[in-house]
Amino acid sequence: MKVREFTEEGNQQFILLYQQIKQSVLNNNKSIEKGYTKALKKKMSDLINDTNLSRDIGGKKDLKMQDSNDQYKFGEYIYEVLKEHNENKILNNDKLWNWLSAFFFEIVFHKKARGISEHRYILSDSWFTRYRHLVRTPWYIHRIYKDSSKLFLSGETYLGGDYMEQWISHRINEKFTKAADIAYNLYYDKKNKEPKSGYSKQFIWKKISGSKKRVKTLVPGSLGRLINKLNQYNEIYDIWEMDIKEIISLLPKEFDELKV
Repeated sequence: MKVREFTEEGNQQFILLYQQIKQSVLNNNKSIEKGYTKALKKKMSDLINDTNLSRDIGGKKDLKMQDSNDQYKFGEYIYEVLKEHNENKILNNDKLWNWLSAFFFEIVFHKKARGISEHRYILSDSWFTRYRHLVRTPWYIHRIYKDSSKLFLSGETYLGGDYMEQWISHRINEKFTKAADIAYNLYYDKKNKEPKSGYSKQFIWKKISGSKKRVKTLVPGSLGRLINKLNQYNEIYDIWEMDIKEIISLLPKEFDELKV
């Protein structure tokens, strides 16, 4: 099947169908496995295959179902399929991304998915929630950061990883793409082909010894700390023209163990 986009009616039907699916999941104790019934799956299949509710966007490449175990490969695949199209026309095209969400629904609305927020499947018109979309975001991240996107797209297609969610919420990273290469060099374990654990969040809650209370604690060398330092360096140095190694060498001692 070639890539398509919903018509206005098709888009509304997809939104209504997702609301039915979400309600069914909630009615089944939040179990996707039980709530996403055979009847609802058939409705989704019928919606995808009804050519009166969508239109061909004119591409030459066929769209094929992908595995759910590799978000990076998924983003790379969507990028390859869509690169023949004008990016300005597809970037925020909700009818396209919602159709793709419906097409790949089996791998993004997985029984092991965390949460059933509609923003994961229905493209939001708000910048603050648009990045949660589980089809557009892997494409978007791969499009901007290429190989360095492995850090942010490290999990399954139905999960939004911590590194990705922490990263994409900072707008400076969209334009200063060199920042992703720095993060990749620091936080991606190339030998084991996975992100290093313990650095994705800037703060964690730690228990106070001998007490039930917990205290919010800064994580040294974390991704959040890197973003803070890059914002600081942007006010002092011309980091846009500096080499990645030069910028990494500026980072304080808390990053030393990551510079290896």
